[in-house]
Amino acid sequence: MVDTINVSISNRLGRQIEEMWSRSGEKYFTVLVYRAGEGLLGYDILRYLQSVCKRYGRLHYCIIEKSAALREKQQKRYSSKSFTVIAEVMAR
Repeated sequence: MVDTINVSISNRLGRQIEEMWSRSGEKYFTVLVYRAGEGLLGYDILRYLQSVCKRYGRLHYCIIEKSAALREKQQKRYSSKSFTVIAEVMAR
């Protein structure tokens, strides 16, 4: 079953990302997400962008994640997408 609330939100956010990218005039665009959880929303946003954005191949999606377990889940979920998962570095 598809979560329609999540799809609605992800499509709206995807449209906003596409608009920001267009307004920036940049050839490439990076979306940086801090602690994306399991990455469900981001995955849906990327799926939306892939279906409507001709420049999708020039989009980079980067997650900064502290949890090793969540980084592993995100890497599996996004294996076919253009993305990077980075371990959070915390200064002590």
